[in-house]
Amino acid sequence: MKLRTDFVTNSSSTSFVLVCKSELSFPAVCRLLGAPQEGPLSKVAMALYESLRDNAWTKERFAEWYYDAAETTEGWIAEVFDDKIAQKVSEAERAGQSVYMGRLSTDQTMIESFFCLDSMECESQDLYFSSLRSWF
Repeated sequence: MKLRTDFVTNSSSTSFVLVCKSELSFPAVCRLLGAPQEGPLSKVAMALYESLRDNAWTKERFAEWYYDAAETTEGWIAEVFDDKIAQKVSEAERAGQSVYMGRLSTDQTMIESFFCLDSMECESQDLYFSSLRSWF
């Protein structure tokens, strides 16, 4: 884990796991949120889609960022997130689904800040998203 010893800002971030059963897309995020593709909520869905698209990393890249090292222990996903999410990731990989991890930050858009400051888990036919084990 990285420990910051220099200047620290008053920002927050939360880590997330994203499992794509199909392609990450704006319509898939709309279905995940239960929002229509047009109308006021579509702007929220588009902002979340853009944040996920821009911040979703492979497991390996996330582990390298989180641990500041390329090598991790076998149970690192459960350590960072929890056992339930680690199991979900394993099942998704066995099923050939894409797994991404990343972080959302309050330093970015207002919508990203909103999702950063809440812990949530949601699943649709296309996507699974969890930021249940988040930190600030």
